[in-house]
This record gives sequence, structure tokens and C-alpha cells, in this order.
Amino acid sequence: METKSADKPEHNSPITLKEVENAIASLKNNKAAGPDGITNEMIKNGGHLLASAMVKLFNTILIN
Repeated sequence: METKSADKPEHNSPITLKEVENAIASLKNNKAAGPDGITNEMIKNGGHLLASAMVKLFNTILIN
């Protein structure tokens, strides 16, 4: 079955704060940090300020 274009996510639209907040909320606790040393708990504890900065960073990357 073919999906209508209206049902497909728009890959050219800016990333929203809600998308980043949902992604952060879905992170699991007690997982090992990556090579950068940042744990999921650190990201979760960053709150709205960190999520907002991530949105700005991600959208800047997408534009350039």
C-alpha cells in the first residue's frame, strides 16, 4: 500500500522543541556514556535550557 505524501514526515522542516523533548524523555537511565562522557541522565537533567540549545544546534546544522 502506498502512503500519501501528506502522511510522510517532512524531512526538510525544522526540528521542534517538542520533538527534542520527546526524544530526551525516551532516553533510558543507567546506560553507559559514549566517548564524550555524556550520560542520558545528564541530558535529562539539562531541562528546558539544554533542550532549547539542542534545537538551535540541530536546526543550524540542517541549514548549513
